[in-house]
Formats: sequence, C-alpha cells, structure tokens
Amino acid sequence: IQALGLRIDYGRVPEILPVDDRRLVRRVDALGDITRMLSTTSRVAITGPPGIGKSWLVHQLAIRLADEGWWVATHYCFIDPFDADLSLRASIETIFGSIMFELLERDPSITPTGPRFAAGPRELEKLLEDGSKAQPSRRIAIIVDGLDHADRISGAPTARLATEIADELAGISLPKNAVVIVGSQPGNHLTSFLQSATQYQAPKWQEGPIRALIDNLDLRSKMQENNLSDDEEAVVRIIVDKADGSPLYATYLTRTAADIAGGRHTEASD
Repeated sequence: IQALGLRIDYGRVPEILPVDDRRLVRRVDALGDITRMLSTTSRVAITGPPGIGKSWLVHQLAIRLADEGWWVATHYCFIDPFDADLSLRASIETIFGSIMFELLERDPSITPTGPRFAAGPRELEKLLEDGSKAQPSRRIAIIVDGLDHADRISGAPTARLATEIADELAGISLPKNAVVIVGSQPGNHLTSFLQSATQYQAPKWQEGPIRALIDNLDLRSKMQENNLSDDEEAVVRIIVDKADGSPLYATYLTRTAADIAGGRHTEASD
C-alpha cells in the first residue's frame, strides 16, 4: 500500500458541518416526526426552501440516531463556499466513498467482504449487507444533505449531477434494517428518489424557536451593554415578524441589530 501510494480511505472528504452549538436550537418536535417516519419507510427526503434549517435538522438527526444505537454515516454535498474539498464533495465517487469510510470508522469490527479499495453504489450495498448480517437488530442510516448544491458547484462533471446522485440513492438495494435520508431543496432532481420515499417538508419556525435563536445570538445582552434595555422586546418582536419563520433571515436580522446597538452599522435608517 505504501509503495504504490494507494488511498485506503475510499477517497473520503471531511464531514464536519460548521455548527456552533452555542446558537443551535434543538428541534425536538421535527426530529420526532422524522424518526416516526423511519419506522415505516426506508427512504425519507427532508425538503424545504433555503434558510429553513434543513442542515441543522439533519445534523441533529444524525446525532440522535447515533445516540439511539443506529449505525450512521452522514455526507454533506456542501459545507461552505471556502471548503477546500468543494469540487470533490458532490461527486458520486466521493459521496459513496465518504459514507463507506465513515461507517467503517464508526464500527471497525465490520470486515468488508467486497473490494477493499473501491467505492460506489454496489460496494456500499455490500457493506450494508455485511453490517446487517453482523448485527441484524441494529438499524442503519445513510444521510446525504445539500443534494441541490451539487448542480451549483463550479467544475461539476455534469449539469444534472444532483439528479444522478438522487437516482443512485433511489436505486440502492437496502437491507430491511437500513434507511436512506436525503436533505435538499425541492426540485425535479428528486423525482426518482421521491417515487419510493416519504417526503418531510421542513416547516417554518414558530415564534418560540426564533426567539430561542435570537437569545442564543446574545442580542439582549448586547443591547443591555449599550443601554438599550427598554427597546429589547420591541426589537425582538420586529425580528420575529420580519423573519417570517426563516432561521437564516432571523440570524441576519439579529446580527444586524447587534451591530446597530454597538454603533457598528452606520447606514441603518431604523
């Protein structure tokens, strides 16, 4: 292996979603809905518009399932625009290689009976079969998030990459104890996957979670530091109303309000 310079990690890329746990809002209700779906279906598509919190939800779901004893592997087709592996991340080979490597990293006791240095849909099927035989009662979850980003990454080998990935995930033969979960914006690229999947449409955030996000971003303390305590509730109310259930927009508004409070945003008219 050393002499030939072989890669033995299946060509994986790091799967580290940049989540700040200090501002993460736990979505227990949504996680409960999805886990109940997983008891009756082998494929779930978590869909929703940009900024609705799909990746946060997928991140929390992976942790919850792992804590419950599932064998879990997660792949993110997109992490951030400055990711060094951006062009590789959405390739079919990298997706399946990263999933296989993470599964084996989480359970080194599984000995693959398929090709040792190859990664792809058929190789993943074989690995899932090996894992299922080793522990028949353990459930397995393969999670692929940000599928829609595949078509927007510069240098992608095809303009229909998201569709091709969805087609491959739809065609995987799964053991009875395994599921595939996809996170994506809605679109035609999901057509084949949805033919055999249950769709979970991520809902708009209610006022309670939006307020929790605002608190996690420390807006109140920053207003208090600048003698604006009397305006706290009015500002929070404006952010809740303007965010209209989008945690991404709520984050932007909260950070802007904090900059205004600290005198760092001089062009604000309100």
